[in-house]
Amino acid sequence: MRQPQRAQETQERCAANLLRVVESLGEAAVDTYRRGLAAELLERHYPRDLALLREALMRLPASSISRELTTGRVLIDSMLRWLEERLDVTRYLLPDQELDVPAGKLDGYELDGGGPAEGFGGLVRLRVLQPGWRLAGRLVVKPLVKLVSNGR
Repeated sequence: MRQPQRAQETQERCAANLLRVVESLGEAAVDTYRRGLAAELLERHYPRDLALLREALMRLPASSISRELTTGRVLIDSMLRWLEERLDVTRYLLPDQELDVPAGKLDGYELDGGGPAEGFGGLVRLRVLQPGWRLAGRLVVKPLVKLVSNGR
């Protein structure tokens, strides 16, 4: 009787271990899919476009927008929150925000008008034109900025 009981206990332990492995694989697959989906949304610039549309709607006087546009504004806010909560997509910096950046760190920004960030020295003052976007805390879309002053 002792041998069958030990065999059953061994089988139960193996089954529990197998279940943990399968659950772990399932969680990893869902996480991989979620990150891929978020990366594709960012690549297509959907969060950026939603934020730009929201800002355009916010600039309109409340008395001039219809109930449908108000609903649209609420929907955009909800979608941006959902992207953050479900896919860990967050906005990095805000439009019109100004910041001082060491010239050596300009590669973390997309300069308006393109061109290389060469010849800058010291701290450079930038104004954010469009926010960047992060995925799980990692910068995926650089913010679009305009040079305000060169600290040479």
